[in-house]
Amino acid sequence: MAKSSLLKRMLVFVAAYLLMSTAIAYVFREDQDFISIGETIEYQGEEVSIKVLYKEGEDAWAQETLELVSGSIEKLMEAYSSNSPHSQISIYSSTLELTDGLPFDLERDSSSISVPVDYEINTAVWGIAQMWINKGLVVLPDWVIWGQSAFIAQWAMEESGFIGEAEAMRSYLENGISDYAGDMALDSYSLSSGLDDEGPEATFFLGMSFNMYEELYMLTSMDTIANVHKGVMSSQDYAWDSSRYVSYVQDQTDVDVSDIFLPVFGGDVSSEIFKWKIIHYLEIALTLIVSILIFVYTFWESVKERLSPLLFFRERTRAGRKLLRRYGSKDRILMELEVYFKRHIPDEDYDKYLNIFFKEKILSNKS
Repeated sequence: MAKSSLLKRMLVFVAAYLLMSTAIAYVFREDQDFISIGETIEYQGEEVSIKVLYKEGEDAWAQETLELVSGSIEKLMEAYSSNSPHSQISIYSSTLELTDGLPFDLERDSSSISVPVDYEINTAVWGIAQMWINKGLVVLPDWVIWGQSAFIAQWAMEESGFIGEAEAMRSYLENGISDYAGDMALDSYSLSSGLDDEGPEATFFLGMSFNMYEELYMLTSMDTIANVHKGVMSSQDYAWDSSRYVSYVQDQTDVDVSDIFLPVFGGDVSSEIFKWKIIHYLEIALTLIVSILIFVYTFWESVKERLSPLLFFRERTRAGRKLLRRYGSKDRILMELEVYFKRHIPDEDYDKYLNIFFKEKILSNKS
């Protein structure tokens, strides 16, 4: 009997061990297929660990990627005027097929990114730049996410001394504009389905989005772009449409930026901003009115007492206003009248006259 119980416990232990081993192997199987190299960067008292995970035969790509990212990370932090969104960043090698033709695959709030080794350019820095925008709850239009991260990545590589890679990225994005012969408002386009399915439209979208931020930088400064980013990301209202975003950019600079954002709407930018501001102010006014009505309903008794002095303005006759000014309320006037009549009317006649007044005046008014 004891042997049977011991055997059962051994079988349960073996089964649990195999199950746990399988689960652990499943969770970490991806990393086991990769070779990794890494580097830790220290900048203004903060450490950022960069790790590149790649497969056999991708050594040159991995080394180039690590050099680009580790060499540009300080400029990225400078451009965004904030620390790295993650203390540890992992870059996985991938393919265009797995990323649906996109420059990289990055989940929201993720510290890991998949970068296709067969892309026309190395897009690792671009992906890392987008981590700043994807951190938190703020939802921005696609053209902001892709255009801002593309420009900042290109700027960071150029400032860090990677001139060839920066020029290659600019050339790739600008060629995407010339390859598209149609006309498209960037606000109406989403890059969710990947470049493979949409081809020239997608590359045009990326190129034009990049181009606007480069023009904004040339017209203003990197400080302006950084301030816009910080203001947007710290907003308590997380949903940003294009009109609100462009209006906010305009508010952050004295320079007219309307012409820069013409591709966003495919038309007059000023009218779009004006319409948004009208709707925005109407929403604020409606919110205030509703809040006031709720407050008045909740605290009506207290509010009614506070509003009693306003009865003065409702009184139409000069004599009535004079009495209100002297006694403060109609109740007080009636009390004074009652005292006055009691003094001048004999007690035996007071009730009689009061009944007559009640029947003729008060009851007739009610009817």
